Amino acid sequence: LNATITKARQVANAEGSWDTPLADSQAGKEMAAEEARRPEASTGSWPWLLAPMIARWGLQATVEEAGGFSSVLAPDRPSNSADVLCRGVLEASSLAWWLLDPEIDAQTRLARSLVYRLHSAEQTQGAIKALGLEPEDNPAEYGELAEAVRQDIASVGLTSERRNGVLFCGREPLPSYTKRAGSLVAKIWPQEKLPYSVLSAVAHAELLGLQRNLVDSDQSSPGLQIRPGPATGMWLWQDTYLVIGALMFTSERAAAFLGLRDQVAALQTWMQESQRRLVELRPSQE
Repeated sequence: LNATITKARQVANAEGSWDTPLADSQAGKEMAAEEARRPEASTGSWPWLLAPMIARWGLQATVEEAGGFSSVLAPDRPSNSADVLCRGVLEASSLAWWLLDPEIDAQTRLARSLVYRLHSAEQTQGAIKALGLEPEDNPAEYGELAEAVRQDIASVGLTSERRNGVLFCGREPLPSYTKRAGSLVAKIWPQEKLPYSVLSAVAHAELLGLQRNLVDSDQSSPGLQIRPGPATGMWLWQDTYLVIGALMFTSERAAAFLGLRDQVAALQTWMQESQRRLVELRPSQE
């Protein structure tokens, strides 16, 4: 896990490659095309830079959450703590995975980044309302507001609307967390919707997380204790498998998008080695 975090951090921290990508990379080609299409100084390359910037934040958040995840991997600790952190890793990494899809063009990438921004701004405004601000307070100090995002959407010739409860920017819908995570998990796990749904159940149905981790102690020491045996070990292994897979596949996609060939090769080699180690570490079901 630590080795994977290190490799993912190298991609996330490749400052120059994110800001000024190589000309022959997919990122560089898309930026050059966008700047040629929008040469006005008032816009420059900001529309194109938006999606990579958000994707990079998602990858950076993934790396930090994975670091926190590693601290809860111990046989004498409940697995629901790891479950919640694993869920966070899947959410952050799947954002970068969705935005850096190599099969979409720059316009679709822009629309995805804007619909994500608009959703985030609407959620922020809902939270701001709960603060009960005074008339003289500036709500924009607490985060980006939806109207500012709508102005940016209009400035690039797109529109936003809700259709059957789904938020759209242009023709791009905002996917649910389960669908977005599932598109990444499909590379890691045979049932793409299962892991995130189970992890969400642990996070929101608190009794499930407690139930599957705690059992009654024996009569000599009454009370509850961490469930012994292979079950807890298997849950921790599954979480670790998902976290490492999310880190590797998202980092590889980001490195390929930026044209970082050495990092792509290193990640692909490490995928094979880590897979071998994870299979060896898998707890026995006996």
